Amino acid sequence: MVAGYPYAQMRRHDGAVYARPVVFFARAIVASVAPLQARYARTALRLDGALVHSPALDGLSGATVWTVNDERNDVECLLLPAGVQCAFKHDEYVRGEPIAAAREMVARLVAN
Repeated sequence: MVAGYPYAQMRRHDGAVYARPVVFFARAIVASVAPLQARYARTALRLDGALVHSPALDGLSGATVWTVNDERNDVECLLLPAGVQCAFKHDEYVRGEPIAAAREMVARLVAN
C-alpha cells in the first residue's frame, strides 16, 4: 500500500494549497529487479467497484510504502512500513527503496 499527496491531486486557491491524498493497494512484481516494485496501471478499481483513472504520482516521492500483513490472528490486518516511494511509470510500476536504505541514509546525514 502507498499513501501520499501527488502533485496531480493539488490545487491552489486564494494563496492556499489544497491536496487530496491518494491511497492505493498493489501487488508486488515478484520477478522485478527492485525489491519493492508493484504494478501501477492507468486505471484501477475503487473500493466501491468503479473503474477510475489513476493519477500521475509526481510529487509522491518520499511517501511510505507499506506491506499488508494478514497472517496474525489478533487483528484483521497489520500495516508495516517497508520502504520509501522513489519512482513510478504510469501503466508499468511504482517503486520504493527498502526502509533500511532510508535509515542508513539518515544515519549518514546525522553523522556529517
